[in-house]
Amino acid sequence: MPEVARVVPLPHEVDPQPQRAEVTALLEGGLIRVRLPDGREWDAAWLQAGGSTSIELAAHDWVIVLPPAGGHPAVVMGRIGPSARPPRRHACASRRPRC
Repeated sequence: MPEVARVVPLPHEVDPQPQRAEVTALLEGGLIRVRLPDGREWDAAWLQAGGSTSIELAAHDWVIVLPPAGGHPAVVMGRIGPSARPPRRHACASRRPRC
């Protein structure tokens, strides 16, 4: 059964500045523990968007995370890493049809 998306309002006093963090653990229940460069640790949810379901996080991955707000966990917005290799074009794909 698909999960239902929830809209989580951010309090106006929260500065939702994205930050770089390192994944330290994948927790039961689906949360992700991350450590910021200053040593703070947050438990974070994963932002599910588009093709993000195919991304598998592991300890020591670097991610972009929004801070926790309003009693809700932080949110990992994505993993930092190299770009995916573009799909190979078939040799015939670049040829134009002849008239």
